[in-house]
Amino acid sequence: MTETMVKQEVLFYKNSDDVRIDIDLMENIEGERLVMHSATAAQIIQVLNLFDSQMCSALHSGEIEALAVIHLKREVDGLFFCTGDAKAIEALVLMGLRSKGISLEHLLSKAGCTKKLPRHFSEIRFHELIEKASANKIQGIGLQ
Repeated sequence: MTETMVKQEVLFYKNSDDVRIDIDLMENIEGERLVMHSATAAQIIQVLNLFDSQMCSALHSGEIEALAVIHLKREVDGLFFCTGDAKAIEALVLMGLRSKGISLEHLLSKAGCTKKLPRHFSEIRFHELIEKASANKIQGIGLQ
């Protein structure tokens, strides 16, 4: 996970009773169950410079840092970009890193979890977004 996600974005979830449950991912980092990656401001700017202003404004800080990490560490085995956000998936494809993307449904299935997820996390939607983004890449849509 990226530092931005660990420290600023993944802070809580709501259970089935709509009760807020706090999340402290630092415990998992310190316990070495998760690895935290980070990118410098210069590395993030390097990635943002690939995209047009509309694409840049559609991406959130955690997604931008994750894209920078994937871009910089593309040779690291087992490092994948997982999101349900359409623009973040499109950005990954525009960067030529489509093989580094994975749907949450696919990721959880690798861990043996087959829980039904909302459609935006599904493997089918992920591939639909990959195909649309691939067409945009060919046309240069979203790029500088």
